[in-house]
Amino acid sequence: MVVFGTIWWGNALSMIAGYPVNFRLKPPGHFAMASYGLLMLVPAMLGLAMLHGADHGVRRLFFLFELVWMADIGAYFAGRRFGKRKLAIEVSPGKSVEGAIGGFIAAMLVAAVSAPWVFGYGRFDWLPLLLLCAAVVGASIIGDLTESLFKRHRGVKDSGTILPGHGGILDRVDSVLAAAPVLALGLALLGI
Repeated sequence: MVVFGTIWWGNALSMIAGYPVNFRLKPPGHFAMASYGLLMLVPAMLGLAMLHGADHGVRRLFFLFELVWMADIGAYFAGRRFGKRKLAIEVSPGKSVEGAIGGFIAAMLVAAVSAPWVFGYGRFDWLPLLLLCAAVVGASIIGDLTESLFKRHRGVKDSGTILPGHGGILDRVDSVLAAAPVLALGLALLGI
């Protein structure tokens, strides 16, 4: 199921790239949107369970959250300072390429500093782990953009009202939904 979730996020990238033309030509119906929801939620929950169930599971969860949060924070500040080229203007006009690069840099710095504490000194190869972290950050950006796409498609500003001023619960977890199965699958494949 985590593999299916990872594949789904690759498909989400193609939806983002083709928006809004693809949704105008063939708008997804209620069944398709419900299926998308399941493909987002179930693999994420299983990925979180895999991370938590492994050695030092709580540290692994915090490692995931660090990557996602630092990518988001780095993207915000780099985008505000240097942002000129839009990342996906039809989906989320406020996001920039420079912001995404800043998010990658911030997350990779945090990954390099915290990986030995999470996984143990000398118990992993740096290059494969950092490549995995880059993929996780990429997935987190795709998760954020996908949630923005769904909101834009439905013509709503917020995904809910439980957290006023935060765009809804999905705005707080969209990146984690995409990043969790990628990190869990990647660590399993790397044997870490």
